[in-house]
Formats: sequence, C-alpha cells, structure tokens
Amino acid sequence: MSSSAWDPANFDEWIDDPDWDEVTDVDAWKDEEVIAHLTRDPMVKGLHLQSVPARNKRLLLVRPPYVLGTLNMLPPELIDHILGLLDPISLQTFGRASFHALFVATQQSEYRLLQRVAPTILPLLHVTGLAYLHSIHTVCQELRFQHCRSCGARATLLSLPTCERICENCVELNQAYWCLFLSEAKTAFALDNVDIDPLPILLTNARVWRGVEPDPTQLETEYVTVKSALTAGLHKWGSLQNMIAAAELISPDRSPNAGVVEIAHARLYRFLRKARLYPLLFDPSQVKQTASNPPPSTHPGMITTLFPTVPSGRSRPLSLYRCNGCWIICQAPYQMEDDHLDLMEIDPVNSSEEDKARIIRGRMLKVRTIDELRDHITHECLGAKLLMFRRHKMRRDGEAEDHSHVVTVGGTGH
Repeated sequence: MSSSAWDPANFDEWIDDPDWDEVTDVDAWKDEEVIAHLTRDPMVKGLHLQSVPARNKRLLLVRPPYVLGTLNMLPPELIDHILGLLDPISLQTFGRASFHALFVATQQSEYRLLQRVAPTILPLLHVTGLAYLHSIHTVCQELRFQHCRSCGARATLLSLPTCERICENCVELNQAYWCLFLSEAKTAFALDNVDIDPLPILLTNARVWRGVEPDPTQLETEYVTVKSALTAGLHKWGSLQNMIAAAELISPDRSPNAGVVEIAHARLYRFLRKARLYPLLFDPSQVKQTASNPPPSTHPGMITTLFPTVPSGRSRPLSLYRCNGCWIICQAPYQMEDDHLDLMEIDPVNSSEEDKARIIRGRMLKVRTIDELRDHITHECLGAKLLMFRRHKMRRDGEAEDHSHVVTVGGTGH
C-alpha cells in the first residue's frame, strides 16, 4: 500500500513529517483551494429536501397598472410595507381582488425575495398549516438573520412552527424546538383542550418530517411545538414548579402496571419540561452532557428546513460551508489519542468519550464563512490538516514515481 493511502496508521507519521507545518498552513492556500478540497456546502441540495405542491401559476400584467383605487393615494413604499405585514394566505387573498391587486401583491419586495432565494418556504408553510401564523416580513426577517436564535452560532435551518433561525446542533440539543402529538403535549405539560386550542397547531407527514417518523398506524396528524406547549403550561400554572407538580400527578409511570413504553414516555416528558425557552449564547458543540437524554427511538420529530441567509443590503445568499475535516475525524476508524485531541483543542483528560464524540460531531455540523473556516482549520481541526497533508503526499509520491520512470527510460536509451 502506498504511504499516501488514507490509512489511520499513517496519521502519526504524517504529523511528525518535517513538511507538516508548512503543508498544513492554511494561509498558504487560496480560498478556492480551501472550498474545493476541505469543505462541503450544506445548501447544495436545499431545494430538493421536501416534496411540496407546485405553486399556483399567476397571470401577471404586461405593464404596471396606473389605477389602484384608494391605494393609489399611498406612496409605493408604504404599500409595499403594509403588504409585507400580511401572512401568505392574506396576501394571496388580496391578490385575488383584481388584476391590479395581483400585480402589487406579486411585486412585493420581500415576497419576491423569498420566491427567488427560498422558493420552498411558503409552500411548506401551507402544507404544514402554518401559513396563517407568520407574516411575509417575519419570514424574510429570518432570511436576513445569520445566527441561531438559541446559541448564536451560524445557522442554515429554519424552525417552521416558530419561524426562527436555528442550527443543527440546537435542533437536537434544545428540545424546545421539538414537536409532540397534541395528546402527548397535554400529558407532558398538564394542559386541557381549552389551553391547547389557542396554540399554533401544525399538520405534517413524512414529506416534511425530520426525526422519528410517525407510526403508520398512528391516526394523529396534529402536532404542537414543545416551546409553545411549555409556554402555555407556565402561563396556566404560574410557575415551572407548579406545572411540574401537576404534570407528575398524571404521569404515565404512576400506575403500578406501567410498562416500558409508559416509563419511557414519562422520562421523555420530564426531559421536555427542562427545555430552554430563552437564548443561552454558547457553542452547543462544546457543551458537556449534564443529564441523560432519552433514547433516540423516543425522540419526537422536529419541523425544520434548510434556509439560506441573505444579509441586509445584499441580494445573494451568504456562502457558508461545513468542514470536511471534521467529517473525516468522525468517520476515522481508530481510537483518538490524547495528542490528537490536544491538536483539536479538546481536553483529553476531563472529557468523557461521549463528550469527545459530541464535540467533534458538533463541529462537523457547524457552518462557517470562509474566514471562520480558515480560523477553525488553523486552531482546532486535525482532520482538515490531514486532508491537506494527504494531498501533498499524493502529489509528492506521484512526482517521485514520474521522476523514477524518466531515469529508467533514460538508462535503457544508452
């Protein structure tokens, strides 16, 4: 096997190579090289994640209307702002009033931006029954926001029920963004029908479901977010302690005949009641486990979709990337040694195996700008440096083989 083969047994040899520091200096690489060889673009398949109904084709006027009734008395900027405050259903209703209204509605600035940059969002809000909940302006505002509403890291997901920008780490670590069946929400947070009715109820199916898919025999198709149900529970009972006490009285595991399923559900409900409703700005990939999570098989799903970022003042999405080196480390078929962890700025002594795996996986899911990626590779990513050195080794070995071949041919010529 060639010494440049992707074999973990070569890693220590590569790190000790005299060329290691020079080759793994990312400052010597052009941005195009870094993007081509060390990254994955999380938005590549963003438009193909969900199967959504085709948008209705609308007839547009060839030329702008000159008469808009009483609206014609308002400045165009004010009309644009007012229409942006409508939800998608109301905007469509306004557009059906006349051809003039249709033209104005389809030319609304934020609506046009969403249709051009994130065309799946509005159909997804329709299919999940949430189109009445968020205004065009609210959705577009999140389009321009770059950071996770929970932890502050760069984010490429949108939580549809809450219309909040969120990162993939917080989707898993912050249970406030999970969804529950209505019946489960009532039990978990001690709610009645009168408490559930005002909450935003969403409809979903396998097309827009991320997480554990519903049981095919399950007839329920209505869900509520943990965040909204927990907020309703706190409002009803006055405090978290009172809500927990009321919920424990109806906990599924109180019965002496409770089985494994009931015990698992009760454990899950207790975990959900610890959800963080307010932002805690930290790096979720660095958080150490403080309580045991429910088994993956009991996780409720979450309703999210990839959502690009268009910073204010720009018309094109911001380019964000995932580090391919972190993916390599996650997939490396060998036990990470202490010196490897030191190179990645992970404490090898005070971090458990579960913590180490979570930190590395959390870094793999994070998205970064090209400048943030360069800093990450320089200070904490061993995998990217291994990729850089492997590329150098393959080039060097190839040049050596070519040189050897030339010498051999020259010798036979004499």
